[in-house]
Amino acid sequence: LVSMLLWCSHGWAQTPTLVQHVSCPNSGGLGSGVGGAMSSTPVYQCPLPEPSQAGNAILLGLFSDNSSNPKWTVSDDKSNSWNLAGSAIDSSGNIVAVYYALNVAAGTRVLSVKSSVQTNGYLAVSASEYYNVATTSALDAQGCNTGASSKSISAGSITPTTAGDLLWQWAANANTT
Repeated sequence: LVSMLLWCSHGWAQTPTLVQHVSCPNSGGLGSGVGGAMSSTPVYQCPLPEPSQAGNAILLGLFSDNSSNPKWTVSDDKSNSWNLAGSAIDSSGNIVAVYYALNVAAGTRVLSVKSSVQTNGYLAVSASEYYNVATTSALDAQGCNTGASSKSISAGSITPTTAGDLLWQWAANANTT
């Protein structure tokens, strides 16, 4: 069980508000993704339901098998700058990570997650777009933890330093039973 919490500081009195959310579970099943089944560096795509609005923030959580110790990179169809907020690897070798892009270009639609090497083949991705998030230096604090197989998720502890932060938790459960 892995969990990620992300806080984005907006630095002004407006409330961060969800614009849209998408989940692409098993978006990286073995053989899927750009490049086909035999690609040694697969790219998995997760399209937003609607094109993004200019200046917003997009948060992306990923969960995958971490065999072959890949380096993960996130990009999109508008060349926004993506940053890793944090990641953790559980005792089974699965990885959970959260990435974010601030002040995104209008019309961003296709989010791409690339692995530097082929893994055992699964990748689950979710993404959320928010407005009223700072366009620069928005990451206030983050926490990432893993735990034993369970049906409950422990968020852990974190201390934000800025009032009005956006709190975004992304979690995955690797226990298929």
